[in-house]
Amino acid sequence: MAFQTGIFKISGTIDGINFYQSRGKHLLRRSNPVSRERVATDPAFARTRENNAEFATAVTAAKLLRHAINLQLLNSRDGDMVNRLNGV
Repeated sequence: MAFQTGIFKISGTIDGINFYQSRGKHLLRRSNPVSRERVATDPAFARTRENNAEFATAVTAAKLLRHAINLQLLNSRDGDMVNRLNGV
């Protein structure tokens, strides 16, 4: 992943390159050429849709768990807690 080190802080897309900010760092990446409509309808992406559905179910369960124990998490929450919970 490329990091932006110049003086210009850009966000958005220029000529197929996405500029964005994550955790205080300005980053850039190449745009994905596959459209959302193609992933939703093309038979070649059937497995991708299955994986997305499974991931969505896991994320929904993690969200329910987070909301159930929200008061206990207030003092111990960090930026990676959601990602670790979704991974489990």
